Amino acid sequence: MKRPWPIMTLVMLAIFVVMTGVAMTYPQGARFQPLVIGLPAIALCLLQLVLDLRAKSAGDVAAPTPATLQPDSGPPPALHRELIVWSFLLGFVAAILLLGFWIAIPCFLVAFLRLEAKAGWPLALGLGLSATAVLYGLFVLVLRVSLHEGWLLQALR
Repeated sequence: MKRPWPIMTLVMLAIFVVMTGVAMTYPQGARFQPLVIGLPAIALCLLQLVLDLRAKSAGDVAAPTPATLQPDSGPPPALHRELIVWSFLLGFVAAILLLGFWIAIPCFLVAFLRLEAKAGWPLALGLGLSATAVLYGLFVLVLRVSLHEGWLLQALR
């Protein structure tokens, strides 16, 4: 199976280069956020292009034949991992919207560490609570930012 030319990577690279170029015309304070997003994105797009070109020069990847696929084995491992990542991401967004940031963060971290990283309960709980404490200190105490409280908690008030 031939690897397709990385058109999407080139399109994203063009978008980020243009965005960063336009941001350079902004006043110093206004260009900070576009540069924080644009410069790492350009670097990652360039890295992806290098990886794609190296893979292409290493040879084409052979497509799996029907004889090598097992019909009852479930989804391929890559698809399974992608479904898990999407489930965690969408669940995290739903938890923030429904329960609020401060409940969703420790729940998400503990669940992810237990289920995917196979961490023990003490480590998962410790890291989840520590990360929540650090984020609380950063956002609430230092930056004085109010984060989403959650629709359910707002409805209970």
